[in-house]
Amino acid sequence: MNRIVRFPDGTVDFDPTGRSDGRGVYLCDNIQHMRWSENFSVSLERELKVALDNDYQKEIIDRIRMNSEDREC
Repeated sequence: MNRIVRFPDGTVDFDPTGRSDGRGVYLCDNIQHMRWSENFSVSLERELKVALDNDYQKEIIDRIRMNSEDREC
């Protein structure tokens, strides 16, 4: 699993340790299980309570691909 966290200062980034302080969302390692659609981005923003621009949303997908391609949930 990949964790994305909104830190107390409002920044959003990957949490490789899974233990950073802040509001976190876990995403499946297998990119094929994730549908990168408007619904997904709205859900991610709602859970983190922050707006994410399209470039950062694409960066999230790229980092998940690099981190763990073809793993199962």
